[in-house]
Amino acid sequence: QSSGFTRGYVLLGGESGSSHRREVKEGFSYGKEWPIKVDRSFDNELQGFNVWPKPEENFSFSTKFILNNLFEELALISK
Repeated sequence: QSSGFTRGYVLLGGESGSSHRREVKEGFSYGKEWPIKVDRSFDNELQGFNVWPKPEENFSFSTKFILNNLFEELALISK
């Protein structure tokens, strides 16, 4: 997205922010799992749907479940 907001796989060097220096990191960015509604509008640019890999990309439902539980637990202890 043009806002710089990213959900899902972040390419190697994808968050460098500079054409002269490349950060050698890659990652997977996700947040709160929102109920999927086609007409969903969000309160700000930092909210959005998670983009999960497809099962054929060796990403299982149990991994998604574990990551969502981890996010919820971390959100609880951060309050």
